[in-house]
Amino acid sequence: MMARGRVNALAIVAIVVVAATVMAGLIVAGGPGVARLRRIDDRRTQDLEMLTFAIQRHYTRHHALPASLDTLRVEHEVRDVPVDPETHAPYRYEITSPTAYRLCASFHQPSNDAYGRTSWAHDTGSVCFDGTITSR
Repeated sequence: MMARGRVNALAIVAIVVVAATVMAGLIVAGGPGVARLRRIDDRRTQDLEMLTFAIQRHYTRHHALPASLDTLRVEHEVRDVPVDPETHAPYRYEITSPTAYRLCASFHQPSNDAYGRTSWAHDTGSVCFDGTITSR
């Protein structure tokens, strides 16, 4: 009878340890809502990176920056111009010199540089990235 009580006590301790571990993981990771916001922010970063490559290709072909992001679609640099995955608003783009531009997006979370993508490091809120055409 005493052995059965010990087994029940060990089972309860194991359940408590597993539950505490799961809770700690959710607290550290932020839970599913935070993970969703990170995925949206990652998509924004990927979109901006793709736009940067398309702007570079456009400049290489036409020796000028595109007048707007929609020009990239018209000139066949991209099939569809990406928009913010959450708001569906276009990303902000402005020409700052004949060979420089700025791309802007709004982010929910500060970036995580664990993947070495420091060129796209960002804070929370509206962030702009300055791009310059590289000569080839």
